[in-house]
Amino acid sequence: ALDLYSNEDTGDNQLFENVNRQNFNEVTVTSGVVTQGNSYGTAWGDYNNDGFPDIFIATCNSSPFNSIKHLLRNNGDGTFTDVNYAAGVADSLASWGIVWLDYDNDGDWDIYIANTNHPPRPGHNKLYRNNGDETFTDVALQAGVQGVSSESSFGASAADFDNDGWIDIYVANSNHQ
Repeated sequence: ALDLYSNEDTGDNQLFENVNRQNFNEVTVTSGVVTQGNSYGTAWGDYNNDGFPDIFIATCNSSPFNSIKHLLRNNGDGTFTDVNYAAGVADSLASWGIVWLDYDNDGDWDIYIANTNHPPRPGHNKLYRNNGDETFTDVALQAGVQGVSSESSFGASAADFDNDGWIDIYVANSNHQ
């Protein structure tokens, strides 16, 4: 049964545990998940291949402190640990969208983040390659996926759109780009 993480831009984020495929219990405090608002994108993915879905939270705020990304490692016991700094994904760019994908076909989950221009921190979109040791490296520039107009990216999705065996990334931008 899938659980539900609700992110909020002005209120507190919440985690709901699916208890019987029909009801949810709110377990935010006991699980240790991040509750701060200013969250615009959340995605589940098992980045360390331990069988427990982890949570990545994209944030956006005028204060760099409030825009730090969060990678919540599922401990397998109903609790989560924020490993954003240890994993190397704790940048403070203003982010709206996140998608898990295996862009390099190596069997582990990588992360693509759609960033937007939120003064005073313009920045590029990020593609974090999973190094296989619970850390990530930004390879957006090398992979050519920083974005046509990264200051206006709001969301992303990933699939093999052209059926060539490689995952493609579709980025939603404003300004018709």
